[in-house]
Amino acid sequence: MRGTMRVRASILASLLGLSVPAFSQTLPLDLTVGYRFLSLSGSEEMYRSQVNERSGLLLRSLSLATSDLSGSIVDSVRVDAADLGAGPSGMFRFQAGRTGLYDLKFNYRRTEHFDSVPTFPLQTSDRTRNSFDIELTALPGKVISPIVGYSRSRYEGPGTSTYTVGGNEFRLRSELDDTEQEFRVGAAFDAGPVTGQVIQGWRKTTSTETNTLIPGAGTGVNPGTTLDLHPTLNDLTRVTNSDANTPVTNAVVVGRFSRIKLIGSYVRANGEGDTESAESLTGNLLSYPISRFFKGLNETVSSRARNKQWKGEGRLEVNVVEGVDVSAGYSRRHKELDGIALLNSLYTGTVAFVGKDTKDVLAIVNAQTALERTEDVYEVAASARALGPVSLRVGWSQADQDLTVTQDPYEIVVPGHQGGSFERSVKRFDGSASVNHKGVMFNAEYRHETADQAVLRTDFTKRDRLRLRLSYVLGDTLRLGLHVTGVNQTNDGVGNDLDGRSRTYGADVEASPWKGLSLRLGANRFTSDSSLSILQPYDYSLGRSIHEERGTDLSGGVTYTLDPATFSLGVSRFENKGSYPFDIDRARLSVEVGFAKQFGVVGEWGFDSYHEPNRGSASYDANRYGIYLRWHPID
Repeated sequence: MRGTMRVRASILASLLGLSVPAFSQTLPLDLTVGYRFLSLSGSEEMYRSQVNERSGLLLRSLSLATSDLSGSIVDSVRVDAADLGAGPSGMFRFQAGRTGLYDLKFNYRRTEHFDSVPTFPLQTSDRTRNSFDIELTALPGKVISPIVGYSRSRYEGPGTSTYTVGGNEFRLRSELDDTEQEFRVGAAFDAGPVTGQVIQGWRKTTSTETNTLIPGAGTGVNPGTTLDLHPTLNDLTRVTNSDANTPVTNAVVVGRFSRIKLIGSYVRANGEGDTESAESLTGNLLSYPISRFFKGLNETVSSRARNKQWKGEGRLEVNVVEGVDVSAGYSRRHKELDGIALLNSLYTGTVAFVGKDTKDVLAIVNAQTALERTEDVYEVAASARALGPVSLRVGWSQADQDLTVTQDPYEIVVPGHQGGSFERSVKRFDGSASVNHKGVMFNAEYRHETADQAVLRTDFTKRDRLRLRLSYVLGDTLRLGLHVTGVNQTNDGVGNDLDGRSRTYGADVEASPWKGLSLRLGANRFTSDSSLSILQPYDYSLGRSIHEERGTDLSGGVTYTLDPATFSLGVSRFENKGSYPFDIDRARLSVEVGFAKQFGVVGEWGFDSYHEPNRGSASYDANRYGIYLRWHPID
């Protein structure tokens, strides 16, 4: 065992919350903790939206694991943690158990979501997701192993958005509190050649979102007047509450019989949810649907939705002879989604556009929608790995889709009927070949897909993908690599035609000219072009949406170890030209110096520079400095 620190039973007992007999085993521990400093110039909003690493205390990493404890309750423990503290995303994982008796797992993750891009200043969010999961398996590895688990995730925080009402667009403040919980119970089984697992879960989601008018935003986003009126708001409050329950069933069975493997799986979820929303506002506004000016609006929405979906799959895998395998599979997916919404809108203090007939107006909308989709997928494949230095694989699949859409007339916002019944069939052929001989490896992969029609605007009728990779390895000294990837996607339908293509070319080199030194260089070129027919919103005429990007990525790095110090430097530059030009420069430097056998000091520097030639307000330069103490095992 690697060098360790002595941990007595009392420490382990505190960690587990259990009474454990005293013992003197040692536990391997690797811990890095310290402080990070941030120096930022330019757009803080863009930096936080992309990187969001801040100043503060940081648990960079923690790892502790052992499987040879002699306690009567616990004989194995594992603890892992990373980026807890001043990081935008951190995790903690704990596992403990006793062989043949139980296995306990606990996972926690915290993620901070910040979005405030200067290009879209009216849509922002600053929210945090905290989630944990705990699962207990009794009698692991036995014929029957009962499983019970519970998970909870909470997503909350402020944000801003815009809301169009009364002839103008207004900025709103949003507060969201969303909680999802799931309790599950089931069992795993191991009956020799047949193994599997059946889990039944019950998921519950509750959400409350409150929107209010931002102080000073009553004049709206859009300037000017309509019918000699500049629409304004005095106040607005909207509260939306949602509640959904979803039973979820998961089952999988695997049978292994000599050269034959059978796999069957089934997943089913049947969700039902209710949403209630109440809105109240006052101002000087207008409405074209009722052809009136109005002073206030009280609106309530009551809706119910049902989402039922399941998937069943069966697969057969046969090892014909050593190195040659064939497989066949069939799966069916089914989804039903329907909903009903009742909207009551009371306009108060209305006046006709001609200036007469003052009264209140009540508008009621009852909308119903439904979608039903069934997809059958058939697939077969064969592979051969025993052809000397050559390996081959071929595969074929077909997906048959039946889709029925029932859409309420109130929700049709463009001319033409949007509902109906559709059938679509997608066929796919894919193959790969590789050669590995005397340090040279070549791999080619090709996939061809065709569909008889496109139902959705972004569906394809033909798509091809080709990937080539070539590498050369000279012992532990040198590795050279080249790769090319190309994707073509088309849809020649009238009114929703699509033409897209992307290409990636790259090369990389890794070298270790002498012990302790490693070098790496890489270069990649990206191109992407797409053209899609769209409806112009002002007159519903057809237009084109064209998107082009050209990107170049250069990177390099060096790592050098000279006991007791390790030096690592990495730099990269990404430059994109086209519809959305931007440049990203990054550098990472790390120096670790060991002392006192189990200890080391780690110094880090990170640099990120982002620049948009057409939007200087979105650019930033960020330097981060970190100093950390590492406590680690020794040889």
